[in-house]
Amino acid sequence: MAAAGFEPGAGRGIMAAEQEAEETVSQELHSASELRIVLLGISWAGKSAAGNTILDREEFRSGSSSSAGTKECEKRTGEVSGRRVTVVDTPDLLDTARVEIERCVSLSAPGPHALLLLIRVHSKEMIDSAAWKSTLKKDCKSFDKVQELFGEKAVRNTMILFTRGDLLRGRTIEQYIEEAGEELQQLVEKCGNRYHVLNNKNRSDRTQVTQLLDKIDNMVKGSGGCYLPVSSEIYQEVEERIRLKEQELNEKHKEELRRREEEMKQKYEEEQRRREEELKQKYEKEQRRREEAMKQKYEEEQSRREEEMKQKYEEEQRRREEELKQKYEKEQRRREEAMKQKYEKEQRRREEAMKQKYEKEQRRREEEMKQKYEEEQRRREEEMKQKYEEEQRRREEEMKQKYEEEQRRREEEMKQYKCVIM
Repeated sequence: MAAAGFEPGAGRGIMAAEQEAEETVSQELHSASELRIVLLGISWAGKSAAGNTILDREEFRSGSSSSAGTKECEKRTGEVSGRRVTVVDTPDLLDTARVEIERCVSLSAPGPHALLLLIRVHSKEMIDSAAWKSTLKKDCKSFDKVQELFGEKAVRNTMILFTRGDLLRGRTIEQYIEEAGEELQQLVEKCGNRYHVLNNKNRSDRTQVTQLLDKIDNMVKGSGGCYLPVSSEIYQEVEERIRLKEQELNEKHKEELRRREEEMKQKYEEEQRRREEELKQKYEKEQRRREEAMKQKYEEEQSRREEEMKQKYEEEQRRREEELKQKYEKEQRRREEAMKQKYEKEQRRREEAMKQKYEKEQRRREEEMKQKYEEEQRRREEEMKQKYEEEQRRREEEMKQKYEEEQRRREEEMKQYKCVIM
């Protein structure tokens, strides 16, 4: 009875549900290869992951992809080991409305072959911890809830499916049950000692799935077939509850569609604004890049031309002022044709300022050189004058000394001569 699910065709109502139930019953009678499985248990027991492992593909949201857990019964069908297998995933057995849990009966019409009560395996270190004991009590309550919802008859089609087999770490599931204590052992006994273990982290090991299907087949043979509701009255009551739930879900579905359309509209408008903002940013970025490139090019051209002008100006200055004036005017006219008005005005101002500065600097240097030359000339003349006067005095002193010595010498000779004469 796929019509009981929350699908676009949910409005077909009870007639369509009954028709689908009749078709499913016919298939049940004429095909022994079909198998219908309902996954029951508390949250985080690994129901969705186990469903994915059985079907060997991602059909149910599990783990980190579904942090809030399953909220509604979901039905998925696939081919496993050459046979058609239907898996129904259910919400938390202890924390979900009765009518929603009972939907799994309609989704697996005319009735499920196996009610798998999922219990999570814990590591050896976790056993006897407060968290483990709390979880085990919930698992036991889950079994009681199965009996309350589906009756004593459902126990014959109930099997315990242990998940997280990777945490056994070399132990067998029998050793784990023995270590877990009497409470878990009694629960296994209530299910007719029917149990199996899955390692959802090793989905490539398909042997664990085929063994599970074999155990389910043996259980179905022992129970005499699939589980059917206790009476047609209960079945009708379930159908009525489902019909009411369908109406409620249809309203929710319409509201959800309106909400999603509004969200899509808002997302589209936000995306439109985001793209416009990106285009604007790209345009502004490109504009800045071009302005920066033009600025750099202008500055490079400016500096290049200034350098050329400086070199030409200095060369022309060394030749003749008249030739420089003619070439400068000719170059100025050629550049006036290619440059903008603002640039030409600035260029003339800079060239004029440079020329005046250079001429001023030239005159200043010539004036300084002239002053230095005159000061040096005066200094040298003063030095030469001093040297000449000193040399003159030295020579006069030497001549005076020589004269006095010569005078003394002559007087001495005269004196000697007089002595000789006498």
